[in-house]
Amino acid sequence: MRHTFGLDDFDDWTPTGQSSFIMKAGSATRITEFDSWMLRDWWRHLKSRYGY
Repeated sequence: MRHTFGLDDFDDWTPTGQSSFIMKAGSATRITEFDSWMLRDWWRHLKSRYGY
């Protein structure tokens, strides 16, 4: 479902300093601070592209 919303795929890559987050399959069972940051960043890009 994450690809439907244009979110990055982290199955084969891990951002520096991050080891456990929802978007990395099987690494977290709860929403992390990094997940919140990714959502805010995604929304920032969506707003700038479509004017929301």
